[in-house]
Amino acid sequence: MASEKRLYRSRDALIGGVCSGIAEYFDIDPVVTRILAVVLTLASAGALAIAYIALWIILPLAPDPAVPLEVQPESVHSDTYGPIDFDAAKPKTHTGSDDRTASHPTAQAAPYGPYANAGASYAGTGHVPPEPPKPYADAASPHVARASRVSQAAYTVPIPSTAQAAYAPPVGAPVQPAEPVSGKSVRAALWLGFLCLFIGCAAILSQFIDGVAWWRFWPLLLVIVGIGNVVIPAPRGRRMGQFVNGLMSIAAGVVLLAMSLEIIDWSSIVPMLEELWPLLVMMVGFFILASALHNPLCELLAGLCFVGFCVVGLVWFAEPGSTDFITLALPFKEALTIDVNPWH
Repeated sequence: MASEKRLYRSRDALIGGVCSGIAEYFDIDPVVTRILAVVLTLASAGALAIAYIALWIILPLAPDPAVPLEVQPESVHSDTYGPIDFDAAKPKTHTGSDDRTASHPTAQAAPYGPYANAGASYAGTGHVPPEPPKPYADAASPHVARASRVSQAAYTVPIPSTAQAAYAPPVGAPVQPAEPVSGKSVRAALWLGFLCLFIGCAAILSQFIDGVAWWRFWPLLLVIVGIGNVVIPAPRGRRMGQFVNGLMSIAAGVVLLAMSLEIIDWSSIVPMLEELWPLLVMMVGFFILASALHNPLCELLAGLCFVGFCVVGLVWFAEPGSTDFITLALPFKEALTIDVNPWH
């Protein structure tokens, strides 16, 4: 009977394993759930983050599949040593009769026939006993000597000549090991991909938004890099740092994009720093604690302090810019005018 499918927090997690757990439950790619989580968090003004924290607390962690199992076979048959009982491999307390039996090895090995070493007790072994010395094996057991001279070709599965010719390398050709991919090349490929995405998105937006040049969307590059850092898995030990860097990059990119499009004025930075500098001090403190204690939670709190600085500063302390409306030139439809400046 199949076990009931349950929702767990995944062990392969960026923060709490909620997105990865949902992806494993519905059998989809975790990147998809992470992208949806980022988009819905931004669209809900952070309300989804509360639901994420609640699921982080409620959902149990997935059980560890790599739990070692204790295997105790009843007996093992060895081509060299013959049948071996599991009970015989355990250390036992020797009595007087055992000492008399140990003084006559032939009497102990007799029940096992031609296997001279089958009756010996091998402490600490569960399957195959250790290999005896070569001279002793050749002299004491002819069966052992014959087994050591058996060629490996006797146990090799024959391969058809056509298949062997198809997969065998040319005679004399050196076998080159696979070269590992360096971290620098991976980072260079990621940055090249981010740059291409930025250029494409900026060009498309400049075509649909009247009066805005493509280079004014330069903060969009920070947003794209931040989304990449959030959704792309990092090695263990650096996942939280990469996630926090992506979160801060997205928040900074959104604020700078509003300033670049003149939705809010560049002078808004001054009141934001004057009123919200305690959040930046707390951010620095959490980063220091995270570096000293190697605590990912402190690193996450530092990133949330910076996100709070950007969100609160954008909502309450931003100065209105010169752009009040944005006109979208939609194909096959009339132009759509959007009010983008609620600070007036």
